Amino acid sequence: MNKLFQQYSKPNVNPQFSNIKRMMNTIKTATNPKQALMQNPQMQQVMQLVQQSGGDPKTAFYKLAEQKGVDPQSVLDALK
Repeated sequence: MNKLFQQYSKPNVNPQFSNIKRMMNTIKTATNPKQALMQNPQMQQVMQLVQQSGGDPKTAFYKLAEQKGVDPQSVLDALK
């Protein structure tokens, strides 16, 4: 890679973040976002986690990050 562009490239990111970003883009562009969510089998688990956290996705995210010992801000930064 050209040294000039190295400073602008993002560090290697967990491949799961790429999958999450792809899923987010699919949902954003879907004509029926709720249906798009339900077509993904992994979303069943996510929906259960959100329900267990009182229906608040943000709370569910931070709770899971704490359980896994992950810095939530680093995850959010990687998804930008």
